[in-house]
Amino acid sequence: MVTDTSERAVELADAGYSVRDIGHLLGITKGRVSQIVPGRRIRA
Repeated sequence: MVTDTSERAVELADAGYSVRDIGHLLGITKGRVSQIVPGRRIRA
């Protein structure tokens, strides 16, 4: 499940979703999204 969430977060970030939106869609915090996809330029 963690891998699935991480993979999905990366896919959404690559598609241009914001940290907030990714967190909402996946049911995780914005901080966790930032940990999963570090170094990517995604909107806050």
